[in-house]
Amino acid sequence: EVRKDSAGSDCRIPMGYYLVDDVKVEKWKPEMQQEAPEPEPAEEEKIEIATPETPRIIEDKIHEFENVNFEFASAKLLNESFPELNSLFQYLDRYPNFHIEIRGHTDNVGKEQANLDLSRRRAGAVATYLIQKGVSPNRIGIQGFGESSPLVENDSEENRELNRRVEFVITKTKTASTAANQHFHSR
Repeated sequence: EVRKDSAGSDCRIPMGYYLVDDVKVEKWKPEMQQEAPEPEPAEEEKIEIATPETPRIIEDKIHEFENVNFEFASAKLLNESFPELNSLFQYLDRYPNFHIEIRGHTDNVGKEQANLDLSRRRAGAVATYLIQKGVSPNRIGIQGFGESSPLVENDSEENRELNRRVEFVITKTKTASTAANQHFHSR
């Protein structure tokens, strides 16, 4: 398409769709041209990123899912879990060099070994969901803690509910569980 610019000259505008994000537009002046300085070597910093599409995530910090829930005594994700998991997927898709460790926890109701297995299966269900969305299995590790790491005493239903949770940690490098759980992803 040909249009007139503010000076009355013809200018061609290619047609198509454009995504513009965080752009400042100024009329170019010759004095604006300058050599780009060499970037200073930055110190290693923790990454903290939040956008409307992705959750606020800080590298190497434990993050607890707020709305990732499962059927009773099961590792089947409830539909209410998918928006938060999709946000996490968008983050992982946007930053393909990061790894994630998913950690499952239970309360102390039931047998200890059954709780340990359930916590692993729940962490595995989250991992499987992310893998099905497109995250490489090599970037995901899982750990099940069962009832061994409660946030609070298991002395009321409200407290037991707080202890039934799934958490995740984002890292720049593979964690021990990422490397150790490769057999989980190849099944």
